[in-house]
Amino acid sequence: MSVLTCRSYAFDLLRWFRLMWCLETPWNASTPAEAEVFVSWMRNASNYQRGRNASETSRPGSVNPKTGKPSLSLGFAWR
Repeated sequence: MSVLTCRSYAFDLLRWFRLMWCLETPWNASTPAEAEVFVSWMRNASNYQRGRNASETSRPGSVNPKTGKPSLSLGFAWR
């Protein structure tokens, strides 16, 4: 497994623990309701790592003319 996979997993756990702290719920007492809150937040939150500079011309969702692939949106990938 890649070191980056472990790092990504660790950051996901950190996000989960921070949500549990905000909801004042012990992590081992979480229910599907907390997971639902987490998933809805991830779907609506901006991913700071995908911030774009003003000098970039491609907009989120536009197609790259060389590769034909769409640009990533500003949020987290969930599909």
